[in-house]
Amino acid sequence: MNEQQTLYADTSIELVDGLIQYGQYLKNDFGDNVSPALTIYSILDKIGKNSLDTQEILKIRKQMQTLPLYYHHQCLRLFIERFSSEVNIDIKIGDQTLDSLNEVDNLEKIAKTYNEYTKRIPSIFEVIYLYIDEGLKDSSSQERISKFISDASFQSRVGLDYCYKFQKTYGEDLKTGVLTNEK
Repeated sequence: MNEQQTLYADTSIELVDGLIQYGQYLKNDFGDNVSPALTIYSILDKIGKNSLDTQEILKIRKQMQTLPLYYHHQCLRLFIERFSSEVNIDIKIGDQTLDSLNEVDNLEKIAKTYNEYTKRIPSIFEVIYLYIDEGLKDSSSQERISKFISDASFQSRVGLDYCYKFQKTYGEDLKTGVLTNEK
């Protein structure tokens, strides 16, 4: 492993650790209602509004900016897996269902729209943020987004499946960018 790869590996672990710590912080305020997606939404909302009120948020923002997008889906996968054992042990990864697959497709639509509009691949974290944010603003999506937000087991299943789909859709392009930057 070269020096750059070591930096990316270390940053990935630190990012996931920071997300877990922030999830634990939210659990102190919201109890068992905290979930992986709500943790991500809360962090990105603070970053987007420049409400960088804690060192943890500043550090997470820097890590997300430093880490190539290629590694973001791996961090999300690890974060979801660790969340259920370190933050909220009542969360079990749900079964794959038609509803969960439909939500994966909805996340993919958000990513494709973002890509078409900006001409760049979004971070998988941005996709989750945009999905929740759009759902909260669109009254026709209230029931769907409510299930996604409130059912952490369902949300975890969707998140893990979307990590796989995201990698399949964008992985090669993102990997090429990382390899180009390492030369």
